[in-house]
Amino acid sequence: MGPISLTGSNFGNVIQACQRKLQKGNPIPPSLLKKLRGEYQLGTKDSIMWGQVHEEVAIEKYIEVTGNIVEPAGLILFPCAYLGCSPDGIIYEEASKTKGILEIKFPWGHRNSSIEEMINAELKGKSERKSFYLTAGKELNRHHKYWHQVQGEMAAACVSWAHFVVWTNVDFNIVRVDKDPLWENTFPPFYQISI
Repeated sequence: MGPISLTGSNFGNVIQACQRKLQKGNPIPPSLLKKLRGEYQLGTKDSIMWGQVHEEVAIEKYIEVTGNIVEPAGLILFPCAYLGCSPDGIIYEEASKTKGILEIKFPWGHRNSSIEEMINAELKGKSERKSFYLTAGKELNRHHKYWHQVQGEMAAACVSWAHFVVWTNVDFNIVRVDKDPLWENTFPPFYQISI
C-alpha cells in the first residue's frame, strides 16, 4: 500500500466519500484509494492530454479577455504537507489589487460545443443539483466536486476569489467564485477521517 497524498482535483471526491462515511457508514471506495495512491496512469488519457495541450492557449485567451496577470502556481501545500493543490495559475487583478486562483476546465466530450450547448446537453432531463459543474445560469455548481476543488485551492493559497474558466474550441466562459467562509469550517474533517 503506497502513501496517500491529496491534491485539489481530488478534494471533492474525498469530501463526498467522507460525508457518505460519516452519514451512512459507507466505506471509502477502493477505486478512490487507488486514485489517491497514484495507481492509475491518467497521463495518456485523451481528456487529460487535451487539457495539457490547450492550457497555454486558454491562459492567453483569459489574459486577453480580462487584462489580468497570470503567474504559474506550482504546487501549493497546506501546513499538514500531505494536502496540496496546483491551480492553473495565480491571478493578479490590477483593478482590485488582489490575487486569486485560476482554474481551467477543458471538457473533452464537449470540445466542439458552445458553453450553452454543453450545459443544455448535460442538464437535459437531469437534476441540476448534482449532475454538472455549471448551472443553467453558467455558475459553478456548489454541489459538484469542482466547487470543492476551487474552494480548497483558495484556502491553500490564502486568497478570497477565483476565476473558474471553461474553454472549448468554440467558446470560453469565466465564472467568478468567491471564497465561502463556511467551507473551511464545514469540510476540514475530511483530512481527519481515517481512510
